[in-house]
Amino acid sequence: MLTICAHDIMTESVEVVAVDAPLREVASILAAGRISGAPVVDATGNVVGVVSGSDIVDAIARAASLQPGPFDGLYVVHEAEQAAMESALNRPVGEVMSTELVAADEEASISDLIDLILEHHVNRVPILHGRKPVGIVTTEDVLRAMGGLQLKGARSRSRTRG
Repeated sequence: MLTICAHDIMTESVEVVAVDAPLREVASILAAGRISGAPVVDATGNVVGVVSGSDIVDAIARAASLQPGPFDGLYVVHEAEQAAMESALNRPVGEVMSTELVAADEEASISDLIDLILEHHVNRVPILHGRKPVGIVTTEDVLRAMGGLQLKGARSRSRTRG
C-alpha cells in the first residue's frame, strides 16, 4: 500500500515573511503570490509563526474601529479611520501573526496532515526540517492528493507561491 507523506505533496518553494516586515509589505506579498498566508521567520530563518490575510484585515479593521454601516454592511471610512488604517499597515507582522505554530515534518502522513488541518482549523501546514521551512501543504494539496491528481513521483510540479 502506498503511503502519501508530506514530502510527496508539499510545495517546496515556500513564500516566507520576516517577523519585522510591515503589514503593508506582507499584504502585497500575499496578494502578488495569490496565497492566503505564509510562515513568518526570524533573522535566522526559523519559523516563529504564521500570518494569514485574515490576520492582516483584522488588524486594520481593529485599528480603525471599523463597524458595518447601515447600508448592507458597507463600511464608510472617515479621515481618522484612514489614518489609523495607514498606521496599522506599518506595524510589523510579528505583532499580528499567530504564534501557535501548527507544523509537521517531511515524513508526516497525509492522515496526520488532515488531522492537523481539521483539529486546528488551518488552511496551511508548514513543513519543517528542525525549525527551518522546507515546504508547505495546503488544503488544496491534500485535496489534489486525495483525488490522485498530482504526486511528485507521478508528475513534475513547480508551483511557486509568491
